[in-house]
Amino acid sequence: MIKKWLFPILVSMGMCSIAIGGDITDTGKSDKDVFTYYTNVKSLVNDLAMRAKTQCLSSSALTTNGTITKTGASASLALVNGSLVSIAASKDMPSLGTTALATATPYNIYIYTVNASGTFTTTAGTQAAGTNTITLPNIPELQAMIGFLVLYNGSNTSFLPGTHTLTAGSITATHYNTVGMVDFVPGSGSTNTLSLTGL
Repeated sequence: MIKKWLFPILVSMGMCSIAIGGDITDTGKSDKDVFTYYTNVKSLVNDLAMRAKTQCLSSSALTTNGTITKTGASASLALVNGSLVSIAASKDMPSLGTTALATATPYNIYIYTVNASGTFTTTAGTQAAGTNTITLPNIPELQAMIGFLVLYNGSNTSFLPGTHTLTAGSITATHYNTVGMVDFVPGSGSTNTLSLTGL
């Protein structure tokens, strides 16, 4: 009875592995398992809290501007760690980088984010044969994701970012706008995806 009453307090103090040895009654789990689970829950709650404070509040209406992407005709708004950030209308996003998009792996995704200073970042995934096999990029820490571009190269030659336009006849460029909390990292290698493991 005393052990059951003390257990929540000891867990919250990070002391369960010291106070209780062996298996936890009726769970089949050791105190180490429970402490690992508690640590993962705490990390998940922290991630959720940050996502709630870092998100777009209105659509940026992303569109094509030659070789790059730009925001739409109206300004939009984002939260970054709880602070409001204004996203100007007709704002050019940073370039797509310099990695050519080959026809053997003709799909890739580029995400657009903004930080508390209003600075934009473009982050590329790893190109693949289909959208479902693209290795998605991490959302940069303390940046709100405003949307992403799915690019398909249907030509017989590589697409060169910064050289070939997004409206070229063989290129399909589709923009998606994100509003609200986004978890964009389901792939392996993620450092900040919202997930829970341990038990």
